Amino acid sequence: MQKHPNLIVGHALKSAKLTTLQAYVLGRYMDGLKQREIAEEIGSSQQSVAKTIKVSIIKLRSVVPMFEEMKNNQRRIVRG
Repeated sequence: MQKHPNLIVGHALKSAKLTTLQAYVLGRYMDGLKQREIAEEIGSSQQSVAKTIKVSIIKLRSVVPMFEEMKNNQRRIVRG
């Protein structure tokens, strides 16, 4: 049985140990807002938002290998 994609994303965000601000900024960016718009929304500079997005992506990339390994293990179990 496969997990719902939102649960996997939520688990990845938790595993990456993103701060509340990092998760919020990344979420708003993924919703299609421009960095300038996010900056205005949170009362920050565009440069600060850009750095937050960059750091968030680096943190998420660090947990991707773990999820790939989990997916491969699930395939092995299913195939038995």
